[in-house]
Amino acid sequence: MRKVHKYYLLFLLCPMVLSCSNKMMENHAEGNGVIPYEATITSPQNGQSMELLNSKAASFVNGYINESMIGSSKNYSIQGEELYYPEKVHLTWDAQEGYEYFLFNLSLDEEMNNSQTYIVYKPEIDIGDLFIDSTYYYQIYAYYTNQTIKSRIFSFTTNNSVRTIKVEDVSNTRDIGGMVTVDGRYRIKQGLVYRGAQLDMVTDATYLLDVLNIKSDINLRQATDGIINPLHLDKYYAYGNGCPFYAGTNDGIDIANLDIEGTRVRNLVNYMKQFANVDNYPTYFHCQVGRDRTGTVAVLLEGLLGIGKVEIYRDYELSYLSYSGTIDTNPQQIQGMINGAFNPLYNYLDNYGSGTFQENVSQYLIDIGMTAEELNTIRNFLLEEI
Repeated sequence: MRKVHKYYLLFLLCPMVLSCSNKMMENHAEGNGVIPYEATITSPQNGQSMELLNSKAASFVNGYINESMIGSSKNYSIQGEELYYPEKVHLTWDAQEGYEYFLFNLSLDEEMNNSQTYIVYKPEIDIGDLFIDSTYYYQIYAYYTNQTIKSRIFSFTTNNSVRTIKVEDVSNTRDIGGMVTVDGRYRIKQGLVYRGAQLDMVTDATYLLDVLNIKSDINLRQATDGIINPLHLDKYYAYGNGCPFYAGTNDGIDIANLDIEGTRVRNLVNYMKQFANVDNYPTYFHCQVGRDRTGTVAVLLEGLLGIGKVEIYRDYELSYLSYSGTIDTNPQQIQGMINGAFNPLYNYLDNYGSGTFQENVSQYLIDIGMTAEELNTIRNFLLEEI
């Protein structure tokens, strides 16, 4: 079913448009349909690959290709600034004079099934909220006083990068989907797991609820911190004094901390179990700034799914290109955070057993109280074959 973009719900799609064919037809003023029209696409070129990150974020992400790049976020970070917001894809086309408006149809299917429809009044459009490493197909209908004409189907692809998200009044937001497993066989599905900072300042939740379709809020902070359930969801999770972060202290994920009354690691199993409930997706998990507690849960989740070390570190360091992720850390302090906090976390899990990182993370999660069935549910639901 074709969806009309919600910003333009005052317009209704005509059944004539929904059912038109590719066959040449007469002027619809005579009641016989839609005239195919070979619109000239001026930008991007048909089939062109598009970068969704801004130039600074793209330089960081695309250059982060091996372990030698660990710590490189300090070369890009500016304290207190949001640097990794995505870019929209800008498309333009030629059209005959006298048009009233256009319907721009966008789909991931080359037959244009399940397309999303936008109404625009100039021969151009900015498209956001796109998946990375994907091919998009689009077709344009031009509406005139006494006829409707349509283009053929065009396409563009998006680069295999990182899917950052811009949410008003929220910082450090991104989709962990698109990350590829270390064996190259699978990737995390996009549009299911979002991470970021706290949601306390959200004044309009429409984007989160109606565009990202967030179904659950996994709040890793102390249960009494901030605004309780700001999105007013049925599925809101917060536990006691919150989630552990990093390793090597009483506040860390260390298994020995389970024997200490009141430690945060006792809450961790409750948080991780929420990822095994498929009714929670799409989900948004967060702490205050989206870096420490959120980064810790991200390592566990990504490790469980078989993501490699370089991508795990890159995902962590992306927080240093955000406002909230640098609110208490300047570029000169980033390497210290990696050496003193993130490295001990990764190394603790890497040395937890004698297997691969994925096997060791899985064993750790079993040891804190998850079941093998829950781990399999997470893998099966979040991973897709490439």
